[in-house]
Amino acid sequence: NDFKKKCLPIWELPPADGTPPNSSSTNANNAAKARKHGILVITSTTGNADPPENISRFTRYLKRRTTSPQTFTNCSYAVLGLGDTNYDSFCATAKLVDRKIGELGGNRVKKLVCADEGTGTMEEVIDPWLDSILGVMELECSGSGSGVGDDIGDDGNDDAADNG
Repeated sequence: NDFKKKCLPIWELPPADGTPPNSSSTNANNAAKARKHGILVITSTTGNADPPENISRFTRYLKRRTTSPQTFTNCSYAVLGLGDTNYDSFCATAKLVDRKIGELGGNRVKKLVCADEGTGTMEEVIDPWLDSILGVMELECSGSGSGVGDDIGDDGNDDAADNG
């Protein structure tokens, strides 16, 4: 819950690109512009579409009208939702976080994936996501990725379209 003190000051600035500060290399400057901080969110939903306690302050921050629309401009992100379709609010917190980070300038590197305990297939969804996400995130955050955002890692899971 210390994200405002620890993370926001870092996310506001572009990541360092590893070149000396006075480097005049045009390529290094272009690479620095493309580099991003990585944010991975894995979350469930509790109660009546409520976020779990460990992400509740972050979701409240995302929903504030005073949150800058450029908050996540220097960030690439991916979200994995854990839920159960036996409940009306299936993966509501993950859908909210995915949508709001995108609205606030974030670069989605992998389509929202929602794992469903109700079908008993959570591992079939979670394992491929875990196996691929660090490689995808590394490419996108280093500026070497395709930069196509929503299309990266499209696994056919269209739950991201349901922002409810």
